[in-house]
Amino acid sequence: MRPEPRGPEGNGGPNYGLSRTKVGLETPLSGRFWGENKRLLFAPPLWYDWFVRVVFAGGVLAAFLGYFLQILPWLYPTWWLFTGVAVAVAGVLGYLSTERMTIDLRQRTYTRREGAGVLKRVTRGSLNDIDALVIQASENLTPSLIGRTVIYRLVLFWKNGREPLLICERFPAAVPSHAAINAGAGMLLQKGQRYAKEMQLPFYDNSHFHSNDPQRFI
Repeated sequence: MRPEPRGPEGNGGPNYGLSRTKVGLETPLSGRFWGENKRLLFAPPLWYDWFVRVVFAGGVLAAFLGYFLQILPWLYPTWWLFTGVAVAVAGVLGYLSTERMTIDLRQRTYTRREGAGVLKRVTRGSLNDIDALVIQASENLTPSLIGRTVIYRLVLFWKNGREPLLICERFPAAVPSHAAINAGAGMLLQKGQRYAKEMQLPFYDNSHFHSNDPQRFI
């Protein structure tokens, strides 16, 4: 018999928006504490943020060189200028295209940037508007030599579907065929429990059964 889902996932119905459609690709988020643990940030990994900054800075530098190399035409200043501008714009678009959510743990408020592509909307609210943090497991039914792949997700649900759900973090794990589906959930389970404790939100462990991917891409 399938175990009963706990928390908002078990309530079902359209109010909780258990399926969320996205356009294109999304950079997976991960959680990290910031500013002496006064804030919790769900955002792309640090390496991604630094990569975007380097791309932007490199584009600005190339455009700067192109502008001041006009007296040295054999160095193709026009190429440097236009390429630099294009690379800098790519860096800006890369930053704007990512989702992120910053949580002030002392004030219990959040600021979230969410939407499709670069058309993001910024919302602010109280953590009291959030129903719970839930860990889910999605099993890849395609067999492999090492068993099966299970993707674990930490998902934030807003009360009455006030905002679209947020996949805070995901972790794929290889699970032996004979093992329970939650056999690889330990690390993400511990992180989810800590996040929920710091946010003072209910936490539900639904990693012991298969849940459909809460996010669809078109």
